[in-house]
Amino acid sequence: MYCSITAFLDNEKEVLKQLRELPEEALQKRVFKVFQDGGQEVKQEAKLRASVRTGALKDSIKVKGSLKTLSVTVYPDYPDTGRFRKSNTKKQKAGAREYYAFAIEYGTRKGVKARPFLFPAAEAKEHSITEKVNEAMEAALHDTGSTA
Repeated sequence: MYCSITAFLDNEKEVLKQLRELPEEALQKRVFKVFQDGGQEVKQEAKLRASVRTGALKDSIKVKGSLKTLSVTVYPDYPDTGRFRKSNTKKQKAGAREYYAFAIEYGTRKGVKARPFLFPAAEAKEHSITEKVNEAMEAALHDTGSTA
């Protein structure tokens, strides 16, 4: 389960083309740093919204970025609860760590009620992150003499 925020731009194709032509340092300094900071904001918001029992789910939320694709992903990893699956499933081997973030976010067919935490966190931060990304892109393009 991954979460993404899309920055909406005027002239999106042209702006992305210009961004990819920028020197890597400009992307790292201006734009990608804002993506990473936005991912951290979503992570913190998701931690506030995650249901609490042991805190393992909160501790499992990670942020991973890729400069190549200009993206940051926020996702819950397998929580370190000390519990392991005893039986084989299609997606896990016996002895794999227990994964339950999906069941918390969406609920289950067996009546476990959904308690979303990741996507509401992204939605709460989407507007401010999009504004910051747009400002960073304009600054990066301005610093290199390009125009959007």
